[in-house]
Amino acid sequence: MYQIHSAKIKTSLYLVQPWRLSLQFLKLNRIQVAFLGLAVLLFSFQNCSSGFEAMNSSSSLGYSNINQGVNTAECTPQATGAPAKLSQTCFGKLTPTLTSQTGSYTNYFQYEPQYPLYSDGASKRRWVYLPPGQTINTSDPDNWIFPKGTIFYKEFSLGGQKIETRQIEKLTDANGPTAWRFSTYAWTTDQADAELAIGGFYSQSPDQLARFSAASVQSVYKIPSTTTCLACHDGAVDVVNGFNYLQLSSRATQFNLSQASRAHFFSLPPAFPDQIPGTDLDKKVVGYIQSNCAICHGGIGPGTGDFKHSSLSQKLADEPLMTTAATLNLITKGNPDASLLYIKFSTGLMPQVHPITPDAQGIADMRSCLAFMKLRVQFRPSTIPS
Repeated sequence: MYQIHSAKIKTSLYLVQPWRLSLQFLKLNRIQVAFLGLAVLLFSFQNCSSGFEAMNSSSSLGYSNINQGVNTAECTPQATGAPAKLSQTCFGKLTPTLTSQTGSYTNYFQYEPQYPLYSDGASKRRWVYLPPGQTINTSDPDNWIFPKGTIFYKEFSLGGQKIETRQIEKLTDANGPTAWRFSTYAWTTDQADAELAIGGFYSQSPDQLARFSAASVQSVYKIPSTTTCLACHDGAVDVVNGFNYLQLSSRATQFNLSQASRAHFFSLPPAFPDQIPGTDLDKKVVGYIQSNCAICHGGIGPGTGDFKHSSLSQKLADEPLMTTAATLNLITKGNPDASLLYIKFSTGLMPQVHPITPDAQGIADMRSCLAFMKLRVQFRPSTIPS
Protein backbone atom coordinates (compact mmCIF):
# COMPACT_ATOMS: atom_id res chain seq x y z
CA MET A 1 0.00 0.00 0.00
CA TYR A 2 2.69 2.45 0.99
CA GLN A 3 4.74 1.55 -2.03
CA ILE A 4 1.84 2.50 -4.28
CA HIS A 5 1.40 5.90 -2.75
CA SER A 6 5.15 6.53 -2.48
CA ALA A 7 5.30 5.81 -6.18
CA LYS A 8 2.60 8.41 -6.81
CA ILE A 9 4.53 11.02 -4.85
CA LYS A 10 7.80 10.11 -6.51
CA THR A 11 6.16 10.27 -9.93
CA SER A 12 4.72 13.71 -9.18
CA LEU A 13 8.09 14.98 -8.00
CA TYR A 14 9.75 13.44 -11.00
CA LEU A 15 7.31 15.25 -13.30
CA VAL A 16 8.30 18.57 -11.74
CA GLN A 17 11.90 18.16 -12.95
CA PRO A 18 11.27 18.72 -16.69
CA TRP A 19 9.27 21.82 -15.82
CA ARG A 20 12.41 23.33 -14.28
CA LEU A 21 13.97 23.25 -17.72
CA SER A 22 11.12 25.40 -19.03
CA LEU A 23 10.94 27.86 -16.16
CA GLN A 24 13.81 29.91 -17.52
CA PHE A 25 11.79 30.53 -20.66
CA LEU A 26 8.73 31.56 -18.60
CA LYS A 27 10.90 34.04 -16.67
CA LEU A 28 9.22 33.17 -13.34
CA ASN A 29 10.76 34.38 -10.09
CA ARG A 30 11.52 32.05 -7.20
CA ILE A 31 8.28 32.82 -5.33
CA GLN A 32 6.20 32.01 -8.40
CA VAL A 33 8.18 28.83 -8.92
CA ALA A 34 7.59 27.83 -5.29
CA PHE A 35 3.83 28.34 -5.64
CA LEU A 36 3.79 26.33 -8.83
CA GLY A 37 5.67 23.46 -7.17
CA LEU A 38 3.36 23.57 -4.17
CA ALA A 39 0.32 23.32 -6.44
CA VAL A 40 1.75 20.23 -8.11
CA LEU A 41 2.46 18.57 -4.75
CA LEU A 42 -1.00 19.39 -3.40
CA PHE A 43 -2.51 17.82 -6.50
CA SER A 44 -0.44 14.67 -6.01
CA PHE A 45 -1.30 14.42 -2.30
CA GLN A 46 -4.98 14.85 -3.13
CA ASN A 47 -4.72 11.83 -5.38
CA CYS A 48 -2.86 9.95 -2.64
CA SER A 49 -5.56 10.89 -0.15
CA SER A 50 -8.20 9.49 -2.45
CA GLY A 51 -6.18 6.31 -2.71
CA PHE A 52 -5.90 5.98 1.07
CA GLU A 53 -9.64 6.54 1.47
CA ALA A 54 -10.36 3.88 -1.12
CA MET A 55 -8.02 1.41 0.56
CA ASN A 56 -9.32 2.12 4.05
CA SER A 57 -12.99 2.06 3.08
CA SER A 58 -15.18 -1.03 3.10
CA SER A 59 -13.84 -1.89 -0.34
CA SER A 60 -10.23 -1.71 0.86
CA LEU A 61 -9.87 -5.46 0.66
CA GLY A 62 -10.29 -5.31 -3.08
CA TYR A 63 -13.75 -6.85 -3.03
CA SER A 64 -16.44 -5.94 -5.52
CA ASN A 65 -19.44 -3.94 -4.43
CA ILE A 66 -22.70 -5.59 -3.45
CA ASN A 67 -26.22 -4.49 -4.17
CA GLN A 68 -27.85 -4.74 -0.77
CA GLY A 69 -31.27 -3.82 -2.11
CA VAL A 70 -34.02 -2.17 -0.12
CA ASN A 71 -35.87 -5.07 1.50
CA THR A 72 -35.28 -6.29 5.03
CA ALA A 73 -36.08 -9.97 5.36
CA GLU A 74 -38.18 -10.94 8.37
CA CYS A 75 -38.72 -14.53 9.32
CA THR A 76 -38.88 -16.39 12.62
CA PRO A 77 -38.23 -20.13 13.09
CA GLN A 78 -41.43 -21.98 13.99
CA ALA A 79 -41.48 -22.85 17.68
CA THR A 80 -43.71 -25.87 17.05
CA GLY A 81 -41.15 -27.64 14.90
CA ALA A 82 -39.79 -27.67 11.38
CA PRO A 83 -42.48 -27.38 8.67
CA ALA A 84 -43.32 -30.42 6.54
CA LYS A 85 -42.16 -28.80 3.31
CA LEU A 86 -39.25 -26.55 2.40
CA SER A 87 -41.61 -24.11 0.68
CA GLN A 88 -43.22 -23.50 4.09
CA THR A 89 -39.94 -22.54 5.74
CA CYS A 90 -38.22 -19.16 5.77
CA PHE A 91 -36.34 -20.34 2.68
CA GLY A 92 -39.62 -20.65 0.81
CA LYS A 93 -40.80 -17.29 2.09
CA LEU A 94 -37.61 -15.40 1.26
CA THR A 95 -36.85 -17.18 -2.00
CA PRO A 96 -40.30 -17.61 -3.59
CA THR A 97 -39.11 -19.41 -6.73
CA LEU A 98 -36.59 -21.49 -4.75
CA THR A 99 -34.02 -20.65 -7.44
CA SER A 100 -33.70 -16.85 -7.34
CA GLN A 101 -30.71 -14.93 -6.05
CA THR A 102 -30.99 -13.29 -2.64
CA GLY A 103 -29.26 -9.97 -3.30
CA SER A 104 -32.48 -8.00 -2.93
CA TYR A 105 -32.37 -8.32 0.86
CA THR A 106 -30.19 -6.54 3.39
CA ASN A 107 -29.96 -9.48 5.82
CA TYR A 108 -30.45 -12.62 3.71
CA PHE A 109 -27.64 -13.56 1.34
CA GLN A 110 -26.26 -16.39 -0.72
CA TYR A 111 -22.65 -17.08 0.21
CA GLU A 112 -19.81 -19.51 -0.48
CA PRO A 113 -16.87 -20.46 1.79
CA GLN A 114 -13.45 -20.30 0.17
CA TYR A 115 -12.58 -23.80 1.45
CA PRO A 116 -15.76 -25.90 1.03
CA LEU A 117 -16.44 -29.27 2.61
CA TYR A 118 -16.16 -32.19 0.22
CA SER A 119 -19.55 -33.89 -0.11
CA ASP A 120 -19.21 -36.84 -2.48
CA GLY A 121 -18.90 -34.56 -5.48
CA ALA A 122 -22.17 -32.72 -4.86
CA SER A 123 -22.41 -29.08 -5.86
CA LYS A 124 -23.77 -26.75 -3.19
CA ARG A 125 -25.47 -23.43 -2.65
CA ARG A 126 -25.75 -21.74 0.74
CA TRP A 127 -27.82 -18.94 2.28
CA VAL A 128 -27.64 -17.09 5.58
CA TYR A 129 -30.40 -15.15 7.32
CA LEU A 130 -29.67 -12.77 10.19
CA PRO A 131 -32.58 -11.31 12.20
CA PRO A 132 -33.13 -7.58 11.57
CA GLY A 133 -31.06 -5.38 13.87
CA GLN A 134 -28.95 -8.29 15.16
CA THR A 135 -25.22 -8.86 14.71
CA ILE A 136 -22.82 -11.77 15.00
CA ASN A 137 -20.63 -11.54 18.09
CA THR A 138 -17.17 -11.41 16.51
CA SER A 139 -15.25 -10.35 19.64
CA ASP A 140 -13.35 -13.64 19.27
CA PRO A 141 -12.47 -13.58 15.56
CA ASP A 142 -11.94 -17.35 15.42
CA ASN A 143 -15.16 -18.28 17.24
CA TRP A 144 -18.18 -16.33 16.11
CA ILE A 145 -21.39 -16.46 18.16
CA PHE A 146 -24.65 -16.09 16.24
CA PRO A 147 -27.77 -14.33 17.53
CA LYS A 148 -31.03 -16.12 18.21
CA GLY A 149 -33.08 -16.39 15.03
CA THR A 150 -30.11 -16.94 12.69
CA ILE A 151 -30.88 -19.45 9.93
CA PHE A 152 -28.59 -21.23 7.47
CA TYR A 153 -29.59 -23.21 4.38
CA LYS A 154 -27.42 -25.51 2.31
CA GLU A 155 -28.59 -27.12 -0.91
CA PHE A 156 -26.93 -30.22 -2.42
CA SER A 157 -27.23 -31.16 -6.09
CA LEU A 158 -25.91 -33.88 -8.38
CA GLY A 159 -26.17 -33.90 -12.14
CA GLY A 160 -28.26 -30.73 -12.10
CA GLN A 161 -30.86 -32.29 -9.79
CA LYS A 162 -31.44 -30.93 -6.28
CA ILE A 163 -31.11 -33.79 -3.78
CA GLU A 164 -31.48 -32.17 -0.36
CA THR A 165 -31.56 -28.84 1.45
CA ARG A 166 -30.47 -28.61 5.07
CA GLN A 167 -31.77 -26.01 7.48
CA ILE A 168 -30.23 -25.07 10.81
CA GLU A 169 -32.02 -22.52 12.98
CA LYS A 170 -30.83 -20.95 16.21
CA LEU A 171 -33.72 -21.13 18.67
CA THR A 172 -32.17 -19.82 21.90
CA ASP A 173 -29.49 -17.40 23.11
CA ALA A 174 -27.24 -20.25 24.24
CA ASN A 175 -24.26 -21.56 22.25
CA GLY A 176 -23.61 -24.98 20.79
CA PRO A 177 -25.76 -27.77 19.29
CA THR A 178 -28.53 -27.58 21.90
CA ALA A 179 -29.31 -24.02 20.79
CA TRP A 180 -29.91 -25.04 17.18
CA ARG A 181 -32.49 -27.12 15.32
CA PHE A 182 -31.30 -29.25 12.40
CA SER A 183 -33.73 -30.20 9.64
CA THR A 184 -33.20 -31.91 6.29
CA TYR A 185 -35.52 -31.66 3.29
CA ALA A 186 -35.42 -34.22 0.46
CA TRP A 187 -36.31 -32.94 -2.99
CA THR A 188 -38.98 -34.71 -5.01
CA THR A 189 -38.12 -35.96 -8.49
CA ASP A 190 -40.19 -33.20 -10.13
CA GLN A 191 -38.05 -30.64 -8.24
CA ALA A 192 -41.22 -28.76 -7.26
CA ASP A 193 -40.56 -28.90 -3.51
CA ALA A 194 -38.65 -30.75 -0.81
CA GLU A 195 -40.17 -32.69 2.08
CA LEU A 196 -38.93 -33.02 5.65
CA ALA A 197 -36.80 -36.15 5.88
CA ILE A 198 -37.19 -37.83 9.23
CA GLY A 199 -35.24 -40.75 10.69
CA GLY A 200 -35.21 -43.88 8.56
CA PHE A 201 -35.47 -42.03 5.26
CA TYR A 202 -33.80 -44.84 3.33
CA SER A 203 -35.85 -47.51 5.08
CA GLN A 204 -38.93 -46.46 3.14
CA SER A 205 -40.36 -48.85 0.58
CA PRO A 206 -38.90 -48.60 -2.95
CA ASP A 207 -42.11 -47.00 -4.21
CA GLN A 208 -42.06 -44.37 -1.46
CA LEU A 209 -38.36 -43.63 -1.94
CA ALA A 210 -38.77 -43.36 -5.71
CA ARG A 211 -40.62 -40.06 -5.19
CA PHE A 212 -37.35 -38.41 -4.24
CA SER A 213 -34.35 -37.55 -6.41
CA ALA A 214 -32.11 -39.03 -3.71
CA ALA A 215 -33.25 -42.53 -4.71
CA SER A 216 -31.49 -42.49 -8.07
CA VAL A 217 -28.09 -41.41 -6.69
CA GLN A 218 -27.85 -43.36 -3.44
CA SER A 219 -25.00 -45.48 -4.80
CA VAL A 220 -22.79 -42.36 -4.88
CA TYR A 221 -24.53 -39.99 -2.46
CA LYS A 222 -26.71 -40.42 0.61
CA ILE A 223 -28.59 -37.89 2.72
CA PRO A 224 -27.03 -38.04 6.20
CA SER A 225 -29.03 -38.38 9.38
CA THR A 226 -29.33 -35.53 11.88
CA THR A 227 -26.97 -37.46 14.17
CA THR A 228 -24.38 -37.55 11.40
CA CYS A 229 -24.79 -33.81 10.81
CA LEU A 230 -24.20 -33.13 14.50
CA ALA A 231 -21.01 -35.20 14.39
CA CYS A 232 -19.51 -32.53 12.13
CA HIS A 233 -21.02 -29.51 13.89
CA ASP A 234 -20.12 -30.47 17.47
CA GLY A 235 -16.58 -29.21 16.93
CA ALA A 236 -17.58 -25.56 16.48
CA VAL A 237 -18.20 -23.25 19.44
CA ASP A 238 -21.53 -22.24 17.95
CA VAL A 239 -22.24 -25.03 15.44
CA VAL A 240 -21.55 -23.22 12.15
CA ASN A 241 -18.47 -24.36 10.18
CA GLY A 242 -18.49 -22.67 6.79
CA PHE A 243 -19.40 -19.10 7.74
CA ASN A 244 -16.48 -17.62 9.65
CA TYR A 245 -13.56 -15.20 9.51
CA LEU A 246 -11.33 -17.41 7.36
CA GLN A 247 -14.04 -18.78 5.09
CA LEU A 248 -15.34 -15.34 4.11
CA SER A 249 -11.87 -13.82 3.59
CA SER A 250 -11.73 -14.21 -0.17
CA ARG A 251 -12.23 -11.75 -3.00
CA ALA A 252 -13.60 -14.51 -5.21
CA THR A 253 -16.47 -15.78 -3.07
CA GLN A 254 -20.04 -14.54 -2.93
CA PHE A 255 -20.95 -12.31 0.01
CA ASN A 256 -17.46 -12.09 1.46
CA LEU A 257 -16.03 -10.44 4.56
CA SER A 258 -16.13 -6.91 3.21
CA GLN A 259 -19.70 -7.26 1.98
CA ALA A 260 -20.88 -8.77 5.25
CA SER A 261 -19.27 -5.88 7.08
CA ARG A 262 -21.14 -3.38 4.93
CA ALA A 263 -24.34 -5.29 5.64
CA HIS A 264 -23.68 -4.71 9.39
CA PHE A 265 -23.36 -8.41 10.19
CA PHE A 266 -20.55 -8.01 12.75
CA SER A 267 -20.37 -6.62 16.28
CA LEU A 268 -16.69 -5.85 15.59
CA PRO A 269 -15.99 -5.64 11.85
CA PRO A 270 -12.60 -7.20 10.99
CA ALA A 271 -10.00 -4.66 9.89
CA PHE A 272 -8.46 -6.95 7.27
CA PRO A 273 -9.04 -10.42 5.77
CA ASP A 274 -7.74 -13.58 7.39
CA GLN A 275 -5.43 -15.91 5.53
CA ILE A 276 -3.46 -19.10 6.03
CA PRO A 277 0.32 -18.43 5.90
CA GLY A 278 2.58 -20.22 3.48
CA THR A 279 2.58 -21.04 -0.21
CA ASP A 280 -0.54 -21.33 -2.35
CA LEU A 281 -0.41 -25.10 -1.89
CA ASP A 282 -0.10 -24.68 1.90
CA LYS A 283 -3.16 -22.45 1.91
CA LYS A 284 -5.09 -24.88 -0.25
CA VAL A 285 -4.29 -27.97 1.82
CA VAL A 286 -4.52 -26.40 5.29
CA GLY A 287 -7.75 -24.72 4.18
CA TYR A 288 -9.06 -28.07 2.95
CA ILE A 289 -8.23 -29.60 6.32
CA GLN A 290 -10.20 -26.82 8.02
CA SER A 291 -13.39 -27.92 6.30
CA ASN A 292 -12.82 -31.68 6.22
CA CYS A 293 -10.85 -32.42 9.41
CA ALA A 294 -10.79 -29.46 11.81
CA ILE A 295 -14.58 -29.56 12.15
CA CYS A 296 -13.98 -32.55 14.44
CA HIS A 297 -10.35 -31.94 15.38
CA GLY A 298 -10.81 -28.33 16.45
CA GLY A 299 -9.52 -28.39 19.99
CA ILE A 300 -12.89 -28.94 21.68
CA GLY A 301 -13.65 -32.39 20.29
CA PRO A 302 -14.89 -34.83 19.42
CA GLY A 303 -11.65 -35.61 17.55
CA THR A 304 -8.18 -35.64 19.11
CA GLY A 305 -5.88 -32.66 18.74
CA ASP A 306 -6.39 -29.20 17.31
CA PHE A 307 -6.19 -28.63 13.55
CA LYS A 308 -8.20 -25.42 13.58
CA HIS A 309 -6.60 -22.42 11.92
CA SER A 310 -5.72 -19.45 14.11
CA SER A 311 -6.00 -15.95 12.71
CA LEU A 312 -2.90 -15.10 14.80
CA SER A 313 -0.67 -17.44 12.77
CA GLN A 314 2.17 -15.52 11.12
CA LYS A 315 3.87 -18.50 9.47
CA LEU A 316 2.95 -22.07 8.68
CA ALA A 317 4.73 -23.38 11.78
CA ASP A 318 2.36 -21.28 13.92
CA GLU A 319 -0.68 -23.16 12.69
CA PRO A 320 -2.28 -25.42 15.35
CA LEU A 321 -2.33 -28.17 12.72
CA MET A 322 1.46 -28.15 12.59
CA THR A 323 1.99 -28.20 16.35
CA THR A 324 -0.59 -30.98 16.72
CA ALA A 325 1.05 -32.92 13.90
CA ALA A 326 4.37 -32.70 15.75
CA THR A 327 2.87 -33.83 19.06
CA LEU A 328 0.96 -36.76 17.57
CA ASN A 329 3.56 -37.64 14.91
CA LEU A 330 1.03 -37.17 12.13
CA ILE A 331 3.47 -35.91 9.51
CA THR A 332 6.77 -37.27 8.23
CA LYS A 333 8.34 -34.43 6.29
CA GLY A 334 8.84 -35.24 2.63
CA ASN A 335 7.22 -38.68 2.92
CA PRO A 336 3.41 -38.70 2.56
CA ASP A 337 3.25 -42.50 2.62
CA ALA A 338 4.78 -42.49 6.12
CA SER A 339 2.55 -39.65 7.34
CA LEU A 340 -0.35 -40.82 9.47
CA LEU A 341 -2.40 -37.80 8.40
CA TYR A 342 -2.14 -38.78 4.73
CA ILE A 343 -2.58 -42.51 5.38
CA LYS A 344 -5.84 -42.03 7.25
CA PHE A 345 -7.16 -39.58 4.71
CA SER A 346 -6.15 -41.48 1.56
CA THR A 347 -7.43 -44.85 2.81
CA GLY A 348 -10.82 -43.48 3.84
CA LEU A 349 -10.33 -43.91 7.59
CA MET A 350 -10.90 -40.18 7.91
CA PRO A 351 -12.93 -38.05 7.93
CA GLN A 352 -15.24 -39.66 10.45
CA VAL A 353 -18.19 -39.30 8.08
CA HIS A 354 -16.72 -41.48 5.35
CA PRO A 355 -17.31 -40.30 1.78
CA ILE A 356 -18.82 -42.78 -0.64
CA THR A 357 -16.74 -41.32 -3.46
CA PRO A 358 -13.15 -40.46 -2.41
CA ASP A 359 -11.97 -36.93 -3.10
CA ALA A 360 -9.15 -37.68 -5.55
CA GLN A 361 -8.12 -34.03 -5.94
CA GLY A 362 -8.00 -33.40 -2.19
CA ILE A 363 -5.88 -36.51 -1.64
CA ALA A 364 -3.49 -35.54 -4.44
CA ASP A 365 -3.09 -32.01 -3.09
CA MET A 366 -2.34 -33.29 0.41
CA ARG A 367 0.26 -35.69 -0.95
CA SER A 368 1.99 -32.92 -2.91
CA CYS A 369 2.00 -30.59 0.09
CA LEU A 370 3.56 -33.16 2.44
CA ALA A 371 6.10 -34.25 -0.17
CA PHE A 372 7.22 -30.68 -0.76
CA MET A 373 7.35 -29.80 2.94
CA LYS A 374 10.85 -31.26 3.46
CA LEU A 375 12.28 -29.00 0.78
CA ARG A 376 10.92 -25.84 2.41
CA VAL A 377 11.16 -26.54 6.11
CA GLN A 378 14.90 -25.89 6.27
CA PHE A 379 14.27 -22.27 5.25
CA ARG A 380 11.69 -21.45 7.94
CA PRO A 381 11.19 -22.25 11.63
CA SER A 382 9.15 -25.36 12.29
CA THR A 383 7.82 -27.22 15.31
CA ILE A 384 7.83 -30.53 13.46
CA PRO A 385 10.74 -32.67 14.68
CA SER A 386 13.18 -34.11 12.17
